Amino acid sequence: MKRAFSTWIFCCLFAFNFSELEAQRLIVKQFGVPDSLRSYPPNTSVLKVLKGGTLLSTASASGDEMVKVILQLSSPARKGPKGLSGSSSIQQQSALLTGITSVAPSATVSRRFTEVLNAVAVTLPRKSLGSVSSLPGIARVYEDRSVKALGTPSSSGPLKVQTAEAADTSSDSVRVGVIDTGIDYLHEAFGGGFGAGYTVAGGYNFVSDNADPLDDNGHGTHVAGIIAAHSQSFTGIAPFAKLFAYKVLDADGNGATSSVIAAIEQAMKDSVQVINLSLGTPDGDPDDPLSQAVDAAVEAGIVVVAAAGNEGEDGSIDSPGAAREALTVGATDRSGAVASFSSRGPASRDYGYKPDIVAPGEGILSVKMNGGYTTMSGTSMAAPFVAGEAAILRRLHPEWNALQIRDAILTSATDLGVSLFCEGMGEIDTAKVRHTGSIATPSALSFGFDNPSASVWNVSDSLLITNLSATQQSYSLRVSQVVAGLQVVCTPSSFRLGSGESQSVSIAVSAQNGLLADNPTYPLGYTGAIFATTRADTLRIPYVFFKGSVFQISFSETPFQVVLHDRINKAYYYAPTGPYLNAVVPPGVYDLMTAFQGSAYVVRENLSPVSSPSVYVSRQDATHSVVITPTDENDSLLSTSGPHLAYSSIEVLRHTLSGTSILALNGGPVQTQSLVRTIQISDMSPRYSFGYALNVIQGNTRSYTYDVAIDTGLSSSLAVSFRASDLKRIDFKYDIDTTTPRIFPVIWSAFVPASGIVAVTYYDGDSPPLRYPFIQTGFYTRQAPADFPILHYREAYKY
Repeated sequence: MKRAFSTWIFCCLFAFNFSELEAQRLIVKQFGVPDSLRSYPPNTSVLKVLKGGTLLSTASASGDEMVKVILQLSSPARKGPKGLSGSSSIQQQSALLTGITSVAPSATVSRRFTEVLNAVAVTLPRKSLGSVSSLPGIARVYEDRSVKALGTPSSSGPLKVQTAEAADTSSDSVRVGVIDTGIDYLHEAFGGGFGAGYTVAGGYNFVSDNADPLDDNGHGTHVAGIIAAHSQSFTGIAPFAKLFAYKVLDADGNGATSSVIAAIEQAMKDSVQVINLSLGTPDGDPDDPLSQAVDAAVEAGIVVVAAAGNEGEDGSIDSPGAAREALTVGATDRSGAVASFSSRGPASRDYGYKPDIVAPGEGILSVKMNGGYTTMSGTSMAAPFVAGEAAILRRLHPEWNALQIRDAILTSATDLGVSLFCEGMGEIDTAKVRHTGSIATPSALSFGFDNPSASVWNVSDSLLITNLSATQQSYSLRVSQVVAGLQVVCTPSSFRLGSGESQSVSIAVSAQNGLLADNPTYPLGYTGAIFATTRADTLRIPYVFFKGSVFQISFSETPFQVVLHDRINKAYYYAPTGPYLNAVVPPGVYDLMTAFQGSAYVVRENLSPVSSPSVYVSRQDATHSVVITPTDENDSLLSTSGPHLAYSSIEVLRHTLSGTSILALNGGPVQTQSLVRTIQISDMSPRYSFGYALNVIQGNTRSYTYDVAIDTGLSSSLAVSFRASDLKRIDFKYDIDTTTPRIFPVIWSAFVPASGIVAVTYYDGDSPPLRYPFIQTGFYTRQAPADFPILHYREAYKY
C-alpha cells in the first residue's frame, strides 16, 4: 500500500491561474456588527495553487452519482462446462434483477456471469447502493474497478524472444486467449485475416459488444506477437498456437473488471487452453471478483498467466496477478536482473507468494499495430513469454492438467538469488522446463500470518510431489534455513514414486514466538525452503510467513483516506488505491477512521491486531444522516440561482483528544439545485467530533459563511438548520488606497490542527471585480464549539 501524502498540507483552490497577480495580505476593516472572525497566524503562506477548479477530494460526489458494482450472489457458479448446471444461480439472478428494479428503477445491468462467478454487473445511483446491497441472496458487493494495460513503448534496444519450435498449422495447435486491447489480425505476422485458417482464429470485442476484436491501441498486438507471431522477419514463442482475441481495453488501454470476467467466461466457452492477462488493477486482492474468476478458470483446466504489475514497489501486485492459482509473472531487464518497474509481493490479504516467476520484459521486440515491429517494456511483455511456454507444454503434454503445467514451469525456474517476493521461483528456464522430471504442487508455500499473541504458533499445509519421469524415483526431503524457535517437519520425509505417481506431503510449522522477533515491515517475513532430492534433480519449494501485528482491512469500496491511530500520539495515514489494506503496526489498541467518496465516514473503535486482525468496513456502516441546511437572512433556503455563484467547504472527522483527523476539501461553481448537505456517519463515541464549514460567494459583493460541529459523539441521524437570527451581517471594507482600481476578495475556510494548516477557497474568475470603496457584504454564522479548530479569513488580490 502506498502511504498517504504529507499529513497536513496548506492548499488553495482557484478557478484560474493567479500566478501572475500580485498578492498581498490586507487588513479587513469591519463596519456594523462586531467581527466574529478570528485572526489568522501571520506566517501563513500559500504553498500550492490548483487551476481550473480541480477538486482536492471526491467527497463532493452526490447521491445521484452513478456507480458501477459487481453483485456476487450466494449460490455457486457453474464452474465451467463440466461443472454444476448453474440453474440455481440463474434463478437467483432472475430474482435479484426483479428486486433491483423495485428499489432502484434507474439501475442497469451490463453483464451477467454464471461460469466463473454467480454475479451481475450493475450501474446504479450511489444513493440506491444500500437498499440494493440488502436484497436477498447478495453475498458481497464489489466495485467494478478499472483495469489498464501493463506495457509501455520502450526506448531501449530490441530484445528478440527466441522460439524453439517451427511454425505450422497442424491440428494439434493450442488455443490461447489474449484478453487485452484486441489484436491487429490484418498484420502479416498473424496471416492477414481473422477466423478459421488464420492465426487469430476467434474472439470478441467487449468494448463495443461486437464480433470484431481488431486492436486500436497496439498493446494487445504486441502481446499476441510474443506468443504466436510467425513471419519471415519475426517468430513468437509458440507460432503453432491459435489465438483468440478478447478486446476488453479501449484505445487508451483502459477497461473494466466486469469486461475481463466476461472475456474469461467466453474463453472457457471457446475451449481456450491458455489465457494471457497483461493487464491489471492496483492493490490486487486474491479474493476480489477478478481473482476469483481466474481461480475458477484454472479449476476448469485453463492455464492462466497474469502480469504482476509495473509499480516496482513492495506489496504492489496487481489483480488478477494476486489470484492464488494464476501463474503471475514479473519482469527481468536486459541484464537478466529483476526490472526496477516489476511489481513485488507479497499479495495482500493472505501474504501470498507472488510473483511466481520472472521473464524478459524490457525492450522486447514484437509486432506493431498497422505493420512492422517495435519494442515495448513491462510485465505485459514478460507474461506472454510465459504464456507461450505454457502453450508449448500443452502441446507436448496434453495429459497434464493446468496446475501441472504451471508448476512444471515454476519448478524448473532458475533462482536469481534475490528476494522471494521479487523473483518468485526465479527466471523461466525454457530448456529445463521441457525435460522436468518432478514437480511440486504448489511450487511454494505461504503460511500467512503468525499471531504474536500465542506462545506457540502451529500451522500446517500440504504439497503434492509428482514423478513426471519415465522411471521410478526415490525422494528425500529436508528443510533448510530454519532459525532458532522455528521447526518445519515434512511427513513423510522419504518415499518412492513410479512414473506418473504422486505423493502428498504434510508440512507442519511450529513457532516458539518468544524466540522469534517480529518482522519490522510487511515484505520482510520469515523465509526458507524445502528440498526434495532424487538422483536426477532437486526440487526447491520455498516457504514464507509473517510474524507481527497486522490489520487485514477490507472495504466495500475503495476509500479515499484511512487512518489507524492509537488514540494518543501515533497515527498511520493511508490513501488506498484498492478495497484492501494490510497495515503493520506496533502491538496495541487502535481506532480506525475511514472516509469514502460521497461524504461517508466510518469509525471503528478499540481494535486490536492480535484479537481482531481481520476487519471489514462497509460504506453502509455510515448509517446516520447528518443533514445541514444553509438558510439566508430571510429564513429562506440559500438560493443557488444567479451568475458567479461559487462555494468551498471543509469536512472534518476528528478524534478530539489526539487531534487525529480525516478531512475532505471541496470547491467549485455551484451547479446543484440545493446547497443542503447530507453527510453519512457511523456510530461514534463522544471521543470523536465532526465539523463542517461552507463558504458561498455571490459574485464579489456578497458572501455567506457557515460552520457547525458535532462534539458529543453520534448515535442517531441529525438535522442542522439555521435561522435568520443566527446570521450576523458584516460589511467588510478592504483598506486599499484609490490607486488600485479593482480587486477580487477571497474567503478561506481552514482547519487548524496542532501540526499545520489545511485551507480551501474557490473564486469565480469571471465574476465582476470589486471596485472602490471595496465593501463586501457578508453573512456569518457559527454553530461549532469555540475550541473546534475550523476558522475563516479573508484577503484580496489586485486585478
